[in-house]
Amino acid sequence: MSDANALLKEYRDTVRDLWNNHFSERVDELERCGALDDFEEIDRHLFNGIVLASLGDVYWKSKISSFRQSAISFLRVAVVGVSDGEPEVLVAKPEPSRHWVTRVDVQDWSPLVAEFVEIFDWGMYREKVEYPYCVAKIVKFPGHDELIGWLCLLKIDDAQISVVSLDGPI
Repeated sequence: MSDANALLKEYRDTVRDLWNNHFSERVDELERCGALDDFEEIDRHLFNGIVLASLGDVYWKSKISSFRQSAISFLRVAVVGVSDGEPEVLVAKPEPSRHWVTRVDVQDWSPLVAEFVEIFDWGMYREKVEYPYCVAKIVKFPGHDELIGWLCLLKIDDAQISVVSLDGPI
């Protein structure tokens, strides 16, 4: 497996700068806003250009069609770090209106295996953003099979994001 954290942080920093300094003041209504549509298109191209192109042709050519909506199977997320004490991991059923909850019954998140979906900020599309979190789809979690298919939310600094090939780890 190859480390993708640096690429995702570079992408996050670029998107954050673009939104905070060039687009946030141009969006007044989320429902009718050409600037927001343009930002989302640029966001998709930045992900393709910074993350996928850096991983190689096979990944760049995949051109994620459901960007920020579906899991990217070759970007695996594991809980490894502790940015502020114990890593806080929230989970939500994969529904359009996500309701994030804490699972107090889970003491150890380290066995979790998930697939990257998107970077996230609680105030997305509002004034200034930081994108400190990533959202991922849980694909394996021994002892917590009921969470398979759910989404998890954790700080990027608490995550190890790795690249796997379609045939297994690289």
